[in-house]
Amino acid sequence: MLENLLAGISLPNLHPAVVHFPLALLVTALFFDLSALTSRKRRWLDHGATLLYCLAAIGAIAAWFSGTSAADAMWSMPGAAQAALSEHQDLGLYTMAGIVGLTAFRLFVAWLSRKDQRTQLGLFRMAAIVAAFAAVVLAGMTADHGGALVYKHGMGVKGTAQTP
Repeated sequence: MLENLLAGISLPNLHPAVVHFPLALLVTALFFDLSALTSRKRRWLDHGATLLYCLAAIGAIAAWFSGTSAADAMWSMPGAAQAALSEHQDLGLYTMAGIVGLTAFRLFVAWLSRKDQRTQLGLFRMAAIVAAFAAVVLAGMTADHGGALVYKHGMGVKGTAQTP
């Protein structure tokens, strides 16, 4: 059914279309979290950050599954491209797990501060912000490897690498 929907679209797989959302949502969530610290009475920033982390986790799961599907569709690649794809897949899995774990922790932090009308800078909240920075760095490394697959190895580019 999905193939029928994509038949008229010049997109061999969903991964390039899906992968940008969790990256943007994660960075925006971190920005909301940092903004909430400077404006502690603006709880909407804190609630917005929590929602954005949840959406980033959903997007990361979708990106990982769509990337796995795209990788399964690639045939006969040179050894260097195969190794780069394997690294990208591993980093993608770590990134997805990290974002999902971060989101679970961030939901716990939101639950802990649910009765307080201010955004508290406690040990848990600071740990969540540090974890979010780490997730952004990991997502950036994964994105860099994905970009190398396209721009260095020509994967997913019609006419240069095998795509479905």
